[in-house]
Amino acid sequence: SLAHAVRRFGRRWTLVLAFALSGAATAAFGLCSSAPAMMAAWGAAGLFAAPASPLFSTLVGEAVPDAVRGTVLGVWSSCENLGGAVANSIAASALGGGWRRVFFVSGPVVSVWAVALMFVIPREAAPPAAAPRPATRASPRLAAAAATGKEKEQGAADAAPQRPLGVPGVGGAAAAY
Repeated sequence: SLAHAVRRFGRRWTLVLAFALSGAATAAFGLCSSAPAMMAAWGAAGLFAAPASPLFSTLVGEAVPDAVRGTVLGVWSSCENLGGAVANSIAASALGGGWRRVFFVSGPVVSVWAVALMFVIPREAAPPAAAPRPATRASPRLAAAAATGKEKEQGAADAAPQRPLGVPGVGGAAAAY
């Protein structure tokens, strides 16, 4: 899962790897000659691209003040969706040579951006340490009721699960990936 990758490698490396692998799978799509191969390549491209949006949302959200965060994330999300549609249309008409050329060009471009991200995204001190997982998936209320000693004094709030990426709303989206 995305949360596991972020805990293990950190946000920066998870995003860089997602970009690089998505670019490679996109380029591979241009090589496909059968429907099953196309489905596999496009599925791989989507699987590897999926972490990009939640991770970028987190990084952008942390970089802007609270007062404008919603506006900035809304504009960024709109530009991301519109940009993808416009870029593919422009690339298809400018490159000529059929639909495959779009994937031969866009795949490596995405992979090159992975290298650029290594220099743009700030380094994390270290990937966060993985918290011990509970034996069962009991609700925070049941976990608090079962706690003893010092844990019981801390209350039910401490027993609540943590959002994997630390930004409200992104944790749920990240869990879907």
